[in-house]
Formats: sequence, C-alpha cells, structure tokens
Amino acid sequence: MYSFRNPEPLISESDESDIPSESPSNQDTETLDCSQYHLDPETTPYQTSSFLPLPFPDMASSTTPSATSASIKKKLKTPTPFSGKREDLRKFLQEIKIYLLENGDAYPTNLEKVLFVLSYMSDGDANSWKEEYFDTAEQEAAQKKSALNLGTYNTLIDQIVKDFSPYNAPKDAIYEMKELKMGNTTIEEHVSKFKMLVTKSKLAKNDAVVEYFRETLPIPLQ
Repeated sequence: MYSFRNPEPLISESDESDIPSESPSNQDTETLDCSQYHLDPETTPYQTSSFLPLPFPDMASSTTPSATSASIKKKLKTPTPFSGKREDLRKFLQEIKIYLLENGDAYPTNLEKVLFVLSYMSDGDANSWKEEYFDTAEQEAAQKKSALNLGTYNTLIDQIVKDFSPYNAPKDAIYEMKELKMGNTTIEEHVSKFKMLVTKSKLAKNDAVVEYFRETLPIPLQ
C-alpha cells in the first residue's frame, strides 16, 4: 500500500542520469558585448546581431557661426506715421530713407517701396492725400485698361515734398527762433534745436542770430 508519509519520488535516482546536464559550456548563445550601446548585458536578452550602433549627433557641427550670423537681422525703429503736418515732413522723409537704407533687401521693387511709404501716411491730411493718390492711379488704370501703376519711389517722394513742404520755411524758422525759450531743457538740447532753426532759416551766422539766441535764454544766462 502506498504511504502518504513516504511518497515515492516521481523520478528515481536511476533515471536522473538520463537527463542531459546544462552547463554554461554547452550553451550556444553568444555573450552580448554592450559597451558600445550603453546597455546592461545582464538584462539584455538579445544577441549582438540585433543591434546597430546608436547615432549621436555632432553638437559642435550642428550650428555654425555663419548660420547664426545670417539669422541675425538689424532692427531699426520704424518711421513715425505722417499726419500731414508740414513741420513734420522733413523728419518723416528722413526716417523713411534711413529705414529703407538698412532694409532695402526687404523692399527690392518700386511698388514695394511705394506701398511702404503710403502705409505710414495714415492720419489726417496725409491719409486723405494717400486715398486721392491711390484713387487717381486706379482711374488711370481703368481708362487705359492696364495694370495698376503707382509710379516710382522717387516720383512719389517728389510729389510728397511738393504738396507738404512748408509754404515759407525760412520765414517760419525765423519766427520759431524768436519764440523759442530754453525752459526746462538742457543747454545742449536747446543749442541743438536753435542751430537746426538757423539752418532752416538760411540766415548767416551774424550778430542778429546771436541776439536771437540770447533772447531764448533765461535772464541769468543772458
């Protein structure tokens, strides 16, 4: 009778010799050298033929100085919109020319330059002038059954100067010289503004100009 206290083994000692022994020397699996893959060989169950070397980008060559410098663009202050005030015309045209000198490659054609100038004539009389200028060009194109022609950049500037220049710039400058007061401005700023008015007045630097300047100063400085 079978004894539960002493069960017979499922495999007898005589049968153990029939089981082939498994030792490391009999295994056909290659040992993975993972040094070039940054992997742990003890936890990687794959063989070396399953991997390709991992590509690592060359960070030093990814960004070159030339590419960096090419992406840097100088930025200038955009022109102040022109409202049509005659005393502001000189400043407006000067800012337009300075901006286009630096950014001319962004406005290579006459049409692009013309549209750039007109876009800053957005207030007051200047805006009305722009609308009339554009309407006239549209009417001419419709009559001739041709494409819209806004003229050249130089022609536009000449027309703006003709229509918005002060009526009597020298006389207006002399009047401003007489009315100018130093006030709270620094002496450097005051002298600079007075010199600009002298240039616009086209007066020679004589005793009369010196007297005009003396009258602009506070009594202690006179």
